[in-house]
This record gives sequence, structure tokens and C-alpha cells, in this order.
Amino acid sequence: MNNRLFKNAFPCFGDTCRAGKSLSPKTGLTRITIFSLAGLMLVLASFAQAGAGLRLKAVISDTGQVAFCFPIKTKEKFTLWFMHSYDRAFFAEHYQALGPGEILLTHMTFKSNLNGEGFEYTDFHLRPDGVGELRNINRKITKVHFMMGSPDMADHTVIRGKTRTRLAERIRPGTLVDLIIEDTPCPTQTKTGDIND
Repeated sequence: MNNRLFKNAFPCFGDTCRAGKSLSPKTGLTRITIFSLAGLMLVLASFAQAGAGLRLKAVISDTGQVAFCFPIKTKEKFTLWFMHSYDRAFFAEHYQALGPGEILLTHMTFKSNLNGEGFEYTDFHLRPDGVGELRNINRKITKVHFMMGSPDMADHTVIRGKTRTRLAERIRPGTLVDLIIEDTPCPTQTKTGDIND
């Protein structure tokens, strides 16, 4: 091997090279390996950070204003729950965060029959507790788009684990809303007041 290659690629550090002595091929390869491993660790750490920095945001469709923002992890599940306004029974859409701009609709659970409108998904099961379930939907989407219902009629709520957030606390009825996944920080927001003021 050419010692000059190692000497040019990796300058001497500390007293590893003394006056006029170049690196041996073995020392050079060791340094290459160490630098390669360090680089690989940095790349892996950046991938881990990207997943850890995701946010689930409730955004006003017309203005882009963020009404709510929650930290969420890759593959973490969340639910959009609401009461159907006609038959006064709950409907829940279950999702999984995949990454920025990527959401997976996994399944739906409900007591509502959606006013007899039927479903586009066919894997229906009636659970012993009387709750209907549409399973194995697994449809990738970029956002969850809906119209905000009134707190007394629909009470749209985002559920993450044991945490329930009523969207009516910040969003007026009749407002078009998008639930999105982003890797940008949550904006500073006030805790009271109507987002549509």
C-alpha cells in the first residue's frame, strides 16, 4: 500500500506522527474505520431524531393556522372520535403516524350506522359488546380532513393513549380541519380563546 495516500488523507494528530514519519497502512485503516463508524453513528442518530420529532397537528384548512399540536412518535396510534349527529351514536377512526405527510387509516369502530349510508370497506365485524368494526383498512393518506361539528352534537375529539383532546375547545363548528403529521416544531399558541377569532 502507498503510505503517502494515508499521510495525505489523514494528517498526524498529537504525537502519533513524529518529525517526518508517515502513517503506516495499518494505522491509516484503523482511523478510516473509526471515522466511518463515527459517521454511521451520526447518521443513525439523525434518523432516530427524525422519528422522535414528529408532531400531530390540527390545522384550519382555509388559513393553515395550527389549532392543536401534539408530539407523536413513528407508528404511534391516534383516534378521531365523534358523535354522529343523526343517530347520536359514536364513530371512531383509528390511525397510525408513519412519518411527515404519512398517516395510515387502520380501522374504524362505531355504534353509528352513519344514517344508513353504508361503508366503502367490506371487512365488517360485530364485536360482542355491540360495537361494529371495519378492520384491515390499512389505507395510506396524507391528512385526515373533516368539518368540525358542534360540541353538543359531534364533539370531535383526538385520542392519543389515555389522553383525550376536545377540538371544540379551540375550533368553531363548521370549520374545515386537517389532521397532519409534520416534523416541524409546534408553534407558540395561547391556551384560551377561539382559533377562528
